[in-house]
Amino acid sequence: MRDNLKWSDGKDITTQEIMSPFMKYIGSEYFNLKKIESPDNKKIVMEFQDPVQNVERTVSNYEFTPYRNDHTGYGDINVEKVVSSGAYMLTERNKDEIVLEKNPNYWDSKNIKTGKIIFREINNSSRAVKEFEKGNLDLTRIDYQDAEKFKNRPELLTFKSRERYSLLFNEENKIMNNRKIRKAITMAIDRGKNPPKTYIPEKRGIKGINKDMSEELSSSIPGYSPEEAKKLFAEGIKEENVNLSRLKLVDNGMNDEAVSLIKGKKKKNLKIKVEVVKNREEKDFDMQVYAQSVYLENPLDYMTIPETIENSKYGTLYKNLKTAKYINERVRIVSEMEKILVEELHYIVVAYKEDRFYLINPRLKGIRKEIFYYYLRNPYIE
Repeated sequence: MRDNLKWSDGKDITTQEIMSPFMKYIGSEYFNLKKIESPDNKKIVMEFQDPVQNVERTVSNYEFTPYRNDHTGYGDINVEKVVSSGAYMLTERNKDEIVLEKNPNYWDSKNIKTGKIIFREINNSSRAVKEFEKGNLDLTRIDYQDAEKFKNRPELLTFKSRERYSLLFNEENKIMNNRKIRKAITMAIDRGKNPPKTYIPEKRGIKGINKDMSEELSSSIPGYSPEEAKKLFAEGIKEENVNLSRLKLVDNGMNDEAVSLIKGKKKKNLKIKVEVVKNREEKDFDMQVYAQSVYLENPLDYMTIPETIENSKYGTLYKNLKTAKYINERVRIVSEMEKILVEELHYIVVAYKEDRFYLINPRLKGIRKEIFYYYLRNPYIE
């Protein structure tokens, strides 16, 4: 730890507060953490179950921000109860705005150039463009339709996206535990002209033995086939002895396109209505839009499955993939994992979001481009 690290209210930051967010991941497959301890007041030591790739990237994730039990607020945030260990601190929050001001107790405070950052909540891309053009915004994300008018202009910056959208089946639900019903729903979704065929995507820089890894996999996600879907659905419904006319889909609001694809032709093909619920805490649901940020070159990210899915054989293969050293071994393991996913259809890949578009004031400096977002550590207007 650096010397003299302090919270925004002036209290010292301790090693225990830095370790606290890591504790819940001890023994978890997600982070593979075996043990974390502090031998003194300055050093933190981590021990992992197996070798871990990209440790620096993982430990810098916002999930592992130092946590102080007596003050850090979550959920319905009370500004007075939130303390910060970073360059800025929360000073105001209302319905449409969040205001951050420079943290005077930040270790590098003297080099932070901007005193205040205002985040405005604007859910409509076209409205955000208008506000940007009026000079009311310096940085905003927009959709691809609005990005067209800024093509070849310096204000437009494009990220190659790492977002994957999947449909996750709630197998704790008796109906969704039926594989024929899961397959029928899969085959009733028209995922477009070039739908994802494998869980490892094509042309994403994931190398196989002799060519793209996706081309060396023998399994593929069932494609769009309305007649086969109707047949399987009828068989599954008969097996479960139920009359199913409605499915509940939980959407976290991250991708309307994926939801539209999923709702698509269900009513026509399967004679069922899809009810969309935008409540992340909803427990009584049939399906869920599962959004995942993935890294182009790492098959581990693409083969991670939600913790709600239990498959012991798949779990063992995933552990083996983590430690596989050679490409032929990795391809073999991924191929076996693909076969399990295609056979069981715990979830299906609906779409990859190809690009993210941002408008940035050319005079805005001091921002850092990360994997799929901008990091505002020390922004300023030139």
